[in-house]
Amino acid sequence: MAALMIRPEQRPWLNVFGNHTRVNLTSADTDGKYVLLEQRDPPGAGVPLHVHVSQDETFYVVQGQVRFQIGDETFVATAGTTVYAPRGLPHSLHFVGSSESHVVTFVVPGGNLERMFEELDQLTAQGQPDPAQISQICGRYGCNFLPPAAG
Repeated sequence: MAALMIRPEQRPWLNVFGNHTRVNLTSADTDGKYVLLEQRDPPGAGVPLHVHVSQDETFYVVQGQVRFQIGDETFVATAGTTVYAPRGLPHSLHFVGSSESHVVTFVVPGGNLERMFEELDQLTAQGQPDPAQISQICGRYGCNFLPPAAG
């Protein structure tokens, strides 16, 4: 493997149902070891409750406020906070507060999760996608969405 320097303009922002995600390092860049993602979103954006079969995620809040649910625990993380969600543990994140939030996510192992985001971006570009299509794409990458808790 060779050293890399990826400038921001080299990687496009993907629109995944209104969430803005950029894949800064792909599985191919890291020989499958990890993926490095970045999200910048306004209050109200977020990712519903889901679980990864084979990947751990570590989130670093660079700016703003993000409400996380990790398992049964819910909390708001602010700038400088690191949050770890191991594989198999349901989690969600929602951008809260009064301004844009910026989160960097480290996904281990890589496993081509970035392709899931690319496919979801293409689906978003075609209009309002069918939830079954979303589930099918995510399921291929070991990411399964869960129904919201009753109550």
